Order: sequence, then C-alpha cells, then structure tokens
Amino acid sequence: MDDYIEYKHLCTTGRKSRADMVRYELPRRSVLGTAAGLSIAGLAGCFGDDDSDDGSGDDIDGESLGEGDIELEFSTSGGGVERETVESQLESYADANEDISVEFLHIPENYEDRLQTMMGADEEPDAFFVGQEAVSAYADAGTVADLEGDFDQDILDDFDQDVLDAMTPTDGLPYIPKDFQTLGVMYNREVFADAGYGEFPETWSEFRDALENIQDAGVVDYPYVEFGSDLFAGYIWYAWLAANGGQVMNDDRTECVVASEEAEEVLEFIVELREDDLMGIDSEVSAETEDGRLAEEQTAMVTGGGWVLSEAKSNYPDFEDNIGVAQPPRPDDEEYGNFVFGAGFSVSNNTEYYEESVGLVEYLLGDGIMPWLETGIAIPIHESLRDEVELYEEDDRYETFFEMADSPRLGSWEFGPHTREIFNIINPQIEGVLQGQVEPMDALETIENEVNNTIEE
Repeated sequence: MDDYIEYKHLCTTGRKSRADMVRYELPRRSVLGTAAGLSIAGLAGCFGDDDSDDGSGDDIDGESLGEGDIELEFSTSGGGVERETVESQLESYADANEDISVEFLHIPENYEDRLQTMMGADEEPDAFFVGQEAVSAYADAGTVADLEGDFDQDILDDFDQDVLDAMTPTDGLPYIPKDFQTLGVMYNREVFADAGYGEFPETWSEFRDALENIQDAGVVDYPYVEFGSDLFAGYIWYAWLAANGGQVMNDDRTECVVASEEAEEVLEFIVELREDDLMGIDSEVSAETEDGRLAEEQTAMVTGGGWVLSEAKSNYPDFEDNIGVAQPPRPDDEEYGNFVFGAGFSVSNNTEYYEESVGLVEYLLGDGIMPWLETGIAIPIHESLRDEVELYEEDDRYETFFEMADSPRLGSWEFGPHTREIFNIINPQIEGVLQGQVEPMDALETIENEVNNTIEE
C-alpha cells in the first residue's frame, strides 16, 4: 500500500456523500512532514487492498528449526525484536519436541494479503499469526479451525475473561489471543510538570485546561497529537466513545449503531480541540513515531500502547523514563472507557497435523510465552503472569494498562465477519472529521448506513 496517497478516495465506495462537500479551515501552527504522514496513511488505511503486490510470496523468508519428521509450517510478520523473539520461541519448541520440526515462514510485508493468497491456493501454514481484525472473516469462510474444546483449558482459564470475550467472535474460538493492548495516553512528564501538573487530568474539562496551559507555555508544536491516518484513524475517539456510553456495533455485532448522540459528542469535543489548535494529527508533525514526537517535544501527549515504551527504550533511552502513562480522560460525570485490541494464533482447517499444530500454539501461549511478554510490546491476557514478568516489577507504568482493561465500559475492535470492511468505512470518515472536512454527525450517519448495507449484502 505504499503507493496509496489520497486516502479518503481509496477507502470509500466511490459514492459522493454530504461529507464530501463539508469543508472548513482549521488553524495550523506547523504542517511539517506532510509527505511522511501521507505515506503512513497509505501504509495502513485499507485492509488487504494492496494492488501494488500480487501476493506471490517471493519475499517470504523461510527458516527450518529442528530435525523432526513431522514438519509444521508457522507464519508471522513483524521484524526486529518481534521476529527474533518468535524465532527463539519456535526453536525452543522444536528442541523440546524431537519428532517435530518447524518451518518458520516470516512474511515482513503485506502479511494478510500473502496469507489470503496462500489460503486461496490451500497452501496456508499449519498455524499462523492472525490479526484480530481478520479473525471473524477467516472463521466465517471456514479457513481456520474452531479450537473450542481442543485447546488446553488450563491456559484459557487463566485468561482475563472480559478481555477474551471482547477480543473473540461471538461463536467458537477461531483463534487464541496471545496478548492485548489498551489505549493509553503517553505524556512527557517534564512538560506536564513545567505546566504545573503533577497528576494527569481525569476529565475532559480538566484535560482541556491542561492542553491550554501547555499551549501557553509554547514548548511543543501541539499539546496533543493523535493519529490522523493510521490503521485506526483517531485512536482516542474509540476510548471516549466507550466512556461516553456509545458503541460502534450492537452487543451481538449484527448492526452498526454508531450514529448516536454519545458518539457525536465525542467527535464534537475532538473538533473543538482541533479548532483551538490544541490537538494535532500525524501529518502536521515531522516525527513518524509516537516516541519520537514525545522525545523531540513536538507534542506533550500521544495515544498508544505498550509499544511506545518499548520503542522509546530502543530509540530514546535517555528520554524513555520521562514518559508517563495515563487513562484517556473520561467525559465529565461519566465512567472511564477503553478499547482492547490485539492478535493471536490460528490453526488451519487444512492442516495434516492438527493436534501438533494445536500443541505448537499451546506452547507459544503457555510454557513458551515469557520471552515474548518480557519485550513489553503488549501485555499478557494471562492474569497469573502479570506478577511474573520482570519488566512489570521494574516498571510500574504497565499497571496502568491493566487498570484500563478493567474500565467499567470496555469495547473492542471485533466487529464480526465484516470487521475489515467496517474499518475501511470508518477510517476515512473519522479522518475527514480530524481533517476538518466532514461534520461529526454526517460522518457517523455515513458510517452507520454503509456498514449496515455491507452487513445486509
């Protein structure tokens, strides 16, 4: 998707809506790094629609681990620490099971596209990493096995059940989440302290006051920078939607109900922050990562998960300790809310080695999971392990992520079999609101109508 530039036009149905005609100008202090921001928009804006790649898999990096006669294929994406950690887990599994060898098929780019191409040819790996947004579609197509009843119940019983329920489809168990994320606000403690704040604000009104004080200090380009064009355009609006009592889908995920007063209030609050120059988006600052935006004082706050801390430790080790973690402020007189999201592992319905493939996934999520959790990239869905990860003993900021998973109002990016299509409808509309090109209720009505039409087709 690297060639995608005009994000709003690529991810729509092609029909012109009222939203296309509503435009108003917002104040700007800096329009740095526009090209970088647009490239990010193209990189993740549309699930599985990369016309620039034929999915042939020419750049799949294969490596054989172990010498057993039973050969399992396992595939995942991710580079750097992620790849190294998964490879070490697979190697440990092969060492512990002498009759099994694992062919590690690492797919660094266009992972979901390549996986779907493999599925279309009945050549998918025996077990594989799968993003939460794709699970229901694979289950609906019968591509992945329903692991309910076959997976180690002791492992499942140790999972945070509220998080497990939120992250999995309503029927069956087509994948097992390996971890999860909640949406936190990462902030520069020093900038906050200089603005007179020792504690992070709890409510919208307190949050706005803090943004204004930081703005007056003139240290950063924007007091707060939100995703304007990433995989989930406008991260924080989902957390605030839950906190304000709104929903994207109804409880059984069969109808979109987002065109509500609660959702409109959230977007109107965001628009006010944008109009008053208190919130920037990624295309308006030069740093491409959240940790970079904080460390280089382009902003005092970003929305993100545990990966922000992990990346900062690598990229800005002298600054990393200065990052604070807080709950997204709740609407005045309302409860805290959040969204959980993540990924996990599935087993192919075509595998010749079903039991062995389930055993591999059980190992990755059981005895072999600790190396992954120690990276800090995501937090464990296992309740018992939260006291065993050394990283958490050394860094109490991770406790905030656990607290957010206990929010009274908890949502999830699991929208059923049409999750991908739903994101492709939601993202350009929320992006339009953030860019000042779409009125909040127009965006919400467009989302609701198009999602429900998609579900009915």
